[in-house]
Amino acid sequence: MIFLPLFNTSWFRLAALLVGGSIFLWLRLEDDNVIAAAIGGLLITCLIVIGWTWRKTGGREYTWRWLLAAYTALGGLIGLGTAVSAALLMLIKNGLHAHVFPEFPFGMISGMLALAPIWALGGALIGLGIGAVWIVWKA
Repeated sequence: MIFLPLFNTSWFRLAALLVGGSIFLWLRLEDDNVIAAAIGGLLITCLIVIGWTWRKTGGREYTWRWLLAAYTALGGLIGLGTAVSAALLMLIKNGLHAHVFPEFPFGMISGMLALAPIWALGGALIGLGIGAVWIVWKA
């Protein structure tokens, strides 16, 4: 049995402020870099998924099989959510700037959404790796 620590609200609030502030500053810039949108989507999705699940599961003991499956599933969910969040950020930035030629054309946004299954698989594999390291470290 492996014990998961309790949720730390002060850490989560600081992380949410930093991510929100950086997204706000990025939305104001004249920038058409897809990597910045993908990183912003990743940070938003990590805050949502990790914050929600950690509140529900923190402070309890779990078997290593359950933790490995949970980390894999959460990694896949974060990967899938990153593509969707990044596409939404690109769409919001297009709406805020309202140029004749948008910074992120429809092809870029749909391309980001088309990569969602690959991102979900990559996230699941990263989650599996993080879960394995966590189990070995805590066991």
